[in-house]
Amino acid sequence: MDSNPWGIIGDFNVVRSTSEKLGGVPIDPTFVKAFNSCLDDVNRNDLRWSSANLTWQNRRSGADRMAYKLNRALVNEAWMTYYPASFATFDAPTISNHCPISLHAYSSSSFGPKPFKFFDIWTLHPDFSFIVRDAWNLPVKDFSSPLIALSRKLKNVKSTLKLWNSKCFSNISGKVSECRERLESIQENLLSDLHNIALAEEEKSSSLELSLLLTQEENHSSISSIMSSLRLFEHLSGLQINPVKSRIFTSGIEEASTNRLLKIIRFRLGSLPVKYLGLRSSPQTLWPSLHPNPGSPMEKTSVVEE
Repeated sequence: MDSNPWGIIGDFNVVRSTSEKLGGVPIDPTFVKAFNSCLDDVNRNDLRWSSANLTWQNRRSGADRMAYKLNRALVNEAWMTYYPASFATFDAPTISNHCPISLHAYSSSSFGPKPFKFFDIWTLHPDFSFIVRDAWNLPVKDFSSPLIALSRKLKNVKSTLKLWNSKCFSNISGKVSECRERLESIQENLLSDLHNIALAEEEKSSSLELSLLLTQEENHSSISSIMSSLRLFEHLSGLQINPVKSRIFTSGIEEASTNRLLKIIRFRLGSLPVKYLGLRSSPQTLWPSLHPNPGSPMEKTSVVEE
């Protein structure tokens, strides 16, 4: 097996030396010696890595906080022969206790540009096709090769979609990235100032903010699933959903999010109570388990067609 490149990645729940631990009780040297002996026996060693040196934290404050290097990427010599430019990255844990591991297996050190990220939710917006068409039809200079002209047109579409995403969707992915970078910076500072209570509190608030943003980003994917289901219904039944007669009912989300939702789905905003098929519907009748008392806030979103 040693003639083929292979490795092991994950949480080993043990450290290799005292330098891989901050805080808490002293390390039991028996476990450290046993782990290192095991790695020597199977001829495995740590793959070159970047970012965090300590990959797990208990996320407590003050003197109770601890950090260890529990996660690692271990490879054999054949791996380094086949993938000499490979390395692992241990990113900030953000809302987790463990640092996520990314393995970069390259046979050379040549890296291309970061790819353009396309969001399926864009295609559900009524203006999407017009945005793409207008960007595609922007004039480009005459080139001897049609492939160069094609490349310029694709760049026009990419830049237009990025700007449109920022305006129409409030650049949710950008907010997620900004919050994630801020949280990563806080967690990096905590590694050098482990018992800083103020930083630990900032970590908690930023983790909560990132969780909410990730949920909002996921909600856009949920909208895409809803629209796909409605289109499948139209295809199977032959019945076409009429946006003019359809209503969407929301609660517990910001007005800006509701407006984005209405633009994408193109239904009208409804309000409860409402009569549907002659029956009166209200938050209490639709979700009685969530509304034991009249007037309690509704925390669901539903689509109803009149």
